Amino acid sequence: MALFCSTREPIERKALFKFGALAGAFIFLAALAVNFFMSGALFDFRFWHDVREVAATYRWAMASSMQDPARTWFVATTAVCVLIFLVAWLWRDPHSPYITRRPLFLQGALLFSVLSLQTGVIRSDWEHVTLGLFTIISLTAAILIGSTNESAGRARSYVPGYLALALTAIFTGPLPLLNSSTLLMADWKHLPKDASCPAGMYFVDQACFKQGDFLKLRSVSSSVQSGVAGSDPIAIFPYENIYGVLARRRIAGGVVQNYVVAGNYLSDRHLAGLAQDKPPLLIYSMDGVATLRLDGLSNFTRTPQIWFYLQQHYKEESEPAPGILLMRRDDLRAAKWSSHAMKLIGSQQIDTLQEGLPIDLGPLPRWPDHGQFLKLDLTVRYPLWWHLLKPCRLTVDVALADGTHKLAVALAEPNKETEVWIYPGEEAQLRNYFSGNSGDWRGAAPPIPISHIALWLDPIDWLSVKPTGIAIRDVQVVQILG
Repeated sequence: MALFCSTREPIERKALFKFGALAGAFIFLAALAVNFFMSGALFDFRFWHDVREVAATYRWAMASSMQDPARTWFVATTAVCVLIFLVAWLWRDPHSPYITRRPLFLQGALLFSVLSLQTGVIRSDWEHVTLGLFTIISLTAAILIGSTNESAGRARSYVPGYLALALTAIFTGPLPLLNSSTLLMADWKHLPKDASCPAGMYFVDQACFKQGDFLKLRSVSSSVQSGVAGSDPIAIFPYENIYGVLARRRIAGGVVQNYVVAGNYLSDRHLAGLAQDKPPLLIYSMDGVATLRLDGLSNFTRTPQIWFYLQQHYKEESEPAPGILLMRRDDLRAAKWSSHAMKLIGSQQIDTLQEGLPIDLGPLPRWPDHGQFLKLDLTVRYPLWWHLLKPCRLTVDVALADGTHKLAVALAEPNKETEVWIYPGEEAQLRNYFSGNSGDWRGAAPPIPISHIALWLDPIDWLSVKPTGIAIRDVQVVQILG
């Protein structure tokens, strides 16, 4: 686009080529330097591959809804800023002494602003929306400030600057809580300067915690410090790295943010890190007891491959705090571990999806005794433009024989075959699978058989893209044996 718009300005086109060459050379050399520091090899680009995969996975695995008033301010702010960009484009001047009036700046600034908005489009809580809007507000303010005309009157030349300040004040945020005096200064004043804390608070590692959090953190970190050597790494499930930080132990695995581990590449990367480190201790936080579900998604369903690996290699040792289990590595479990699968539903192709209606997968055959896990192998198809927005939310509706239902939120990577794992019972029962007695595993099987399965594909919000179809390869019930 920049080249097309600069065809009438040979000098500008020459400068563009020069800038592109210098920028490309700098980026290439910087990438080689990062490669060397990360892996010791100049041409090992695995780090950049990992970064790309994390960014791509984040779009479909961490998407959340945009609620009012965030939606109103997102749309209003973006519309006003884009309008200012359009007016600036009409008044563009390639020879202006102000860079913000030059066509190349306007094109690049708008493109960069649109890319930055993706932060708010994907993870659409107010904090991420604010981060996404920061770039376009800042560049719009720069355009207004840089659009003054020295030949105009003094009062008139100040108007864009005043307008920029007014827009900044208006778009600071819809919530009084986000005012800098109440958000930043208040937090700064309450930061602990020493080991003294307010009444009812306790000091741990340069921070003050409530009594319940303090007792939990101290108990778990002390147990970890006494359970493994300082040089040994530990494993964490699902994502509470704070325990390892307080215990001064390295966290094993290939991905720092465990909750982002979704899809084949990142799962394999994380499993490779666990297999290489072989951490002697696992800190396991039980769903609904000691950890929260992100976006209503079970931690088992979010990272099933990680859970199964940990179940094969660790057994429960102690419970230093309610719902927080310490597990010792036992590789003999993996040697005895096996699984048995039975197909419940064969392949299906659904090309017509009606919004607000479930996708009925049909009646199930008789549920086997001690059936434990449900595995759906499926592909949800989306149009190409989902890459700019977000997918729909997939929910598996599991109907039990007693007439009750379990609605399990799930993840399915768009346009790729995905295994969706569901535990039909209460997630707290998953603890039994880490027992040293394999008989406890069979006892953890859901007591009520499954009679029916349906799928729901609902928009996360107004930015969700409607899928064009879904392909079911099969649905299986899986038992794990020891």
